[in-house]
Amino acid sequence: MPGGKIQMKKIAIYSQLCQDDMPMVKRSAASNLGKFAATVETAHSKADIMSIFEDLTKDDQDSVRLLADKSWRVRYMVANQLYELCEVVGPEPTRSDLVPAYVRLLHDNEAEVRIAAAGKVTKFCWILNPKLAIPPPPGNDIQAFIDLLNDELAARSPTTDHVEGCDLCLDDFDAQLQLLNAGIN
Repeated sequence: MPGGKIQMKKIAIYSQLCQDDMPMVKRSAASNLGKFAATVETAHSKADIMSIFEDLTKDDQDSVRLLADKSWRVRYMVANQLYELCEVVGPEPTRSDLVPAYVRLLHDNEAEVRIAAAGKVTKFCWILNPKLAIPPPPGNDIQAFIDLLNDELAARSPTTDHVEGCDLCLDDFDAQLQLLNAGIN
């Protein structure tokens, strides 16, 4: 079977798992979307993986729906793995679809989820490097960063090192400002 057909078959099987009638099967598949996306060749992955992600964020089952799950542990897991999906789909789908999800995680009610999301800010900086010429979206959500930095629990957490380390992946202050205006808050 040629490589392209194998990739399409792999995506089809994974998509079926994400649509299984049993919520536990769906949830297990959903929790490994980033890892699965990393195994799929880029030529086949962007549209299919983003479609699966969008379906999982809108699922009828609360235990499956990733970003709206009532269990903070599921949202925590998403915060820890979302960047893996971003690496696979590239800068444009990341900016248009995944950055808003990331911002919601930075605004989460649970400090642990916010801390996990903040811990990945350096990886998001690398993915959305200003050299990729990503135009800033309308509006400015820099307030999420400010709120996170003002959060006492987050400020006491070792993950603030990741937030402070974000400047290591950017060349200068103007690039940092451009990134913040692009929606990473």
